[in-house]
Amino acid sequence: FLASCIDSDQNDDLKSKELLKLRLANTFGILMMNEDAKKLVSFEEFCTFHLLMSRPDPEVDIAFILMDRERRGYITLSDFKTYVKARGAGTPFDEEGEFVRRYFGQDGTNIIRHYTFSHFLTDFQREYGRQAFIHAVQAKGINNSLDPEQFVEVLKSSCGWPLPLSIVNRLQNLYCHDPYKAAEATARCVLTAERLKGSNPENAAKTASNSILANVQERTEKRGKKSFDYNDFCAFQEVLGQLPGICSLVYEVCHIKKGAVSADDLKVANRVTGLGGKLSRRQIDIIFQLFDCDRDGYLYYED
Repeated sequence: FLASCIDSDQNDDLKSKELLKLRLANTFGILMMNEDAKKLVSFEEFCTFHLLMSRPDPEVDIAFILMDRERRGYITLSDFKTYVKARGAGTPFDEEGEFVRRYFGQDGTNIIRHYTFSHFLTDFQREYGRQAFIHAVQAKGINNSLDPEQFVEVLKSSCGWPLPLSIVNRLQNLYCHDPYKAAEATARCVLTAERLKGSNPENAAKTASNSILANVQERTEKRGKKSFDYNDFCAFQEVLGQLPGICSLVYEVCHIKKGAVSADDLKVANRVTGLGGKLSRRQIDIIFQLFDCDRDGYLYYED
């Protein structure tokens, strides 16, 4: 089903195709939370989902459909609990806690209608992440912080959608692996980006060499984070949770500037366009830490 959405896109722009794949990955993650996910998609479901995929935020509508199992047009506490159980991911969620009481009332009889669901879903994703972080700290953390391996493990299932493998690998290379293994992986990423840019082999090799040196220096000088607290988690969760929107932001800014963008360019564009949500300085830093592989202070969309 998802492959058909990509094949039916009439835009031949490779960058646009890659952005569509990222959006579809988000939708796929939500569809797989359904306990019937192993079954085939019927023609009726295909038409419904295909219609929703033309919207800028299909994951909101699809998540509502999955929660509203009785097709009543609203979400009850029972619907929500069923969805949480199907979501799983190994992290217990407090179904009797303050979050549930806030939205469903003290007696659990309040309902969530479609026009308020988008805010509820965003708040639920944040709360799910908060509880996952607290649970991990209580189980393994020291001084209310997590080590890099624990931190990445929590992020993998707490950003509102399963993170793409390439993002998980990048996080592990930045914070978990030894400097030389991380530098090798970074160089491969840079070469892929340079190929998408159409760079000649000489420039691609030069950029890859710069990325290796920058990565090794950064890790050997111990500038990478050794532990992560809740403030770090919130910033990363916001960035990774709205990654498709941030990709759209970088794409638009690079298109307007006809070249790479700096951190200041991204801040201004974020305020003007609103794409990618409202990004803080810390979140801008995280974006560049993740994707500015050669550490020259500039981002291309291909990066």
